[in-house]
Amino acid sequence: MNDLFETEEFHQIYEENEYELGGQKLKIREFTFHRLNANQVWPGNQIFAEYLLENLAYLKEQKVLELGSASGILSIFLKKHDIDITASDCPDEEIFENIDYNAKINGIETIPKLPRILYIDLWGEPLNEGLGFTLIIASDILLYLKSFPSLIKTLDFLLGENCKMWLNNRRRIDTEQTFLNMCIEHGFSVKEVFPKIFEIKKN
Repeated sequence: MNDLFETEEFHQIYEENEYELGGQKLKIREFTFHRLNANQVWPGNQIFAEYLLENLAYLKEQKVLELGSASGILSIFLKKHDIDITASDCPDEEIFENIDYNAKINGIETIPKLPRILYIDLWGEPLNEGLGFTLIIASDILLYLKSFPSLIKTLDFLLGENCKMWLNNRRRIDTEQTFLNMCIEHGFSVKEVFPKIFEIKKN
């Protein structure tokens, strides 16, 4: 773990900023630092939001899980469009407290959360049966090469006949093809449905 994150002298600094996703203005509280980059909104979310809006009718029929929710902006955006969305990230109290805070300042009481699916050390752990998700979404999660094998295991559990993934990747483009190749080698199909947005399914 980063020493800065552990030292008593470090105090988070929070700042509320306004973002526009799909024509919708959202207030998001971001903070100074997080060892897994879960502290700020990344620009790729705005492009992904446009794609999600284009597919809103489809999304309204799905049970959606977001991997790597970070500030929660995408989950909040979809919840405001009445999508059945569950947020997930590493099991870090600060992240989930911030998602709850951001939901409330945008008029949402709460967003369902799974705190242990996306974590560099926990990807790949068995999950409870019967989660029932039909669509997995994720934006800019391909940061850590060493987590890819565990992420593949998690997708192997989550993806099935009735579930697919939309992966938006606009940060760490250098790791993208490595992960997509691993998906194909594992037996998943990969299709680019929009520039840098990939649909991943089990064959």
